[in-house]
Amino acid sequence: MDRIRLVAEAVLAIVRRLRRIHRKTPQIVASNISFRFFQYSHARPGPLGSDRRSGPIEVQRVLILSMLEQTPDFTIKGLRRALAARGHQFGYGTIQRFFMRDRITRKKRAGLWPSRFARTS
Repeated sequence: MDRIRLVAEAVLAIVRRLRRIHRKTPQIVASNISFRFFQYSHARPGPLGSDRRSGPIEVQRVLILSMLEQTPDFTIKGLRRALAARGHQFGYGTIQRFFMRDRITRKKRAGLWPSRFARTS
């Protein structure tokens, strides 16, 4: 335990020294570093980048793709409403990122009235 406390004090001393020299390291950074050290026994930053929140929508992949097959004219808002009716709540951006990952393009405006002469969608 003494070794951990000694290393923690050394880390805090380094952070305080950086703060004195640069005056850009705020106090919250020092407390975050010390918390990380005591929590994980190291002061490395956490994972950066990557998509860690796409799991819930990926579980519903088959449902979403089948809904798009049945109604290919869905807007993202319409798809959100249809998914909410089945008990699945997803944000607009979540669905948009899901489409971007699969390179699915959607129309961005509401559907038009059917035309007698030409396709409208």
